[in-house]
Amino acid sequence: MPSIRLESGIAFVALALHAMFITYLSSLFYALSRPAQLGTVAAFPMQFALNGILLFALPGFVMAGIAYAMSKRQALRSVAKILIAQGILL
Repeated sequence: MPSIRLESGIAFVALALHAMFITYLSSLFYALSRPAQLGTVAAFPMQFALNGILLFALPGFVMAGIAYAMSKRQALRSVAKILIAQGILL
């Protein structure tokens, strides 16, 4: 089993949270962009978006900040690459 440093694990968690946020927003956009069918109404889309921000985006940013602060002393390249990939994803 490969060993992984704590900083890299936290950076992967931040990347996964932001990937879930992007998936959540794209599914919300898909649900709101198709023509409304009889009996289906998307109520309060702003609340759904705020829910996604509070569940996925903010914890992802907190985890990215923690990973950055923990790896700042040792300047780990793996954490830097993961955080750059996270920025590109967003």
